[in-house]
Amino acid sequence: MSFWNKQKRLQEEEPQVTLEREGHAIAIELDHRYIDIRVDKPYIDVIETIHFYNELLDGKTKEQRALNARAIEFFAQFTKVPLGNAYDFFQTIVFFYYKHYQDESCPFEGSNLTFIFSRVAIDIYNHIQEDITDVHMTLEEIESRQPRAFYFHEGDVELSGMRFIRETKLLMPTLLPVEKQQLTTFNNFLLAQEMQEISQDIQGDVARFLDAYALLSYEQFDQIYQLLMHNQSIVEEQQNIHIMGMKYIYIPNVDIERALQAIRVYHLQCTLEEGLRNYLSLYEGATATVLGIIDFINEENARLYGEKEPLIFANNQRYLNLFFNDYCFEHQIEEGKDSPRVRQFLHALAKDYTRQKSKQDGGMMKCTAIIKNALSKNRLMGREK
Repeated sequence: MSFWNKQKRLQEEEPQVTLEREGHAIAIELDHRYIDIRVDKPYIDVIETIHFYNELLDGKTKEQRALNARAIEFFAQFTKVPLGNAYDFFQTIVFFYYKHYQDESCPFEGSNLTFIFSRVAIDIYNHIQEDITDVHMTLEEIESRQPRAFYFHEGDVELSGMRFIRETKLLMPTLLPVEKQQLTTFNNFLLAQEMQEISQDIQGDVARFLDAYALLSYEQFDQIYQLLMHNQSIVEEQQNIHIMGMKYIYIPNVDIERALQAIRVYHLQCTLEEGLRNYLSLYEGATATVLGIIDFINEENARLYGEKEPLIFANNQRYLNLFFNDYCFEHQIEEGKDSPRVRQFLHALAKDYTRQKSKQDGGMMKCTAIIKNALSKNRLMGREK
């Protein structure tokens, strides 16, 4: 697929349009309505896009465009040291440009890339929203597919929250380091090191955002953590992630700032996705819930009595179903609105079974072993306090 994403033509072919500037006829085909910059696009597309907008600068002299082009070509050498993705690459050259504008070793004097960067930032912002939406839908799918895995036990809420934040930060995708074999194609090692440092600002901003939630006191048990709830408002643009780099690098453009914030939101989304997948792989089933224990009890009844004593199995199931229905109705427990208060549930079941059993004449029900196994399972999972 070519770099330009061409607009579908109408039934009648649009005429080619040329622009006249400064007495020179510069032919620019205007059937390229927008630039397709996505996370999987190579770095060269970012450089070519910046060149494209430089050529479209109306009212600028040829000398100004030449100075801009020289600065842009300086950034082309950055493509030899791949760090992050196309979004990260854009923020790297933006930060580097403003930080080193007066550095005599960089060909920036007399150039003016603010408008060009802002135009590319608008393109990036529009496209990154699609990537953010894709990852956010994946997060919601993970949640909806594994509803019982996203509960903290009432005794472990704060510890579990801190553990999740810590492990998620460790899983945060890291940018590629500058390797020795790359230096043969990149003769300015100091430049490469600084490029890596600027790129890692994203990781630092996301990590600080996660840190803000590590020590919160959680009072609700129907969410894995308040961060997931707040993440929704981040996606809906109700709040942005703070950009630490803009404290020491002034970027005088709201479009650029908005794009850089969106890049951080995208990294947060990817970090949460990886963190949740890791959480499921390591701790799925480690936190018992009421509905999960109900399933376990039903399986135990079938295992112990299903084939050997079908009458006992049927009597047990009849009693258990009545208790489960009453308990879930009273405590408003249902699929998607589970509860981690397993100990409270099992104690209520044991108390009710003892009372019901005393009313029975003989062996109509045999749930003692089932309840003991459920208590033992909860205790072995380390959730009994």
